[in-house]
Amino acid sequence: MKVMVDTNIVIDVYQNRAGFAQTSAKIIKLSESNKITGIVTASTVTDIYYILSRHVKDRQQLNTLVQKFLTTVKLVDVLAADVTDAFNLPMDDFEDALFAQCAKRVK
Repeated sequence: MKVMVDTNIVIDVYQNRAGFAQTSAKIIKLSESNKITGIVTASTVTDIYYILSRHVKDRQQLNTLVQKFLTTVKLVDVLAADVTDAFNLPMDDFEDALFAQCAKRVK
């Protein structure tokens, strides 16, 4: 089963956000154990990196953290067509629409 992993799932785990971290960690662990195929978009990685950089000040540590995460998921590109098609989705949040469009494309 393929599962799109949103930025918030990753941030929940790495920041141990109360009320969310345990459930989000289960998704990451399922991806790590290959019970699911966790998928992230390239734009999600930039968001994760930026958010974590506010908490992890050592750049090498941050790079290692994000690179380790990327070994547990499949990375998919955001295509120009995804961006233009996302505008046609009936969603108020463009970032969510773009994420949904990428999910649709990779099935």
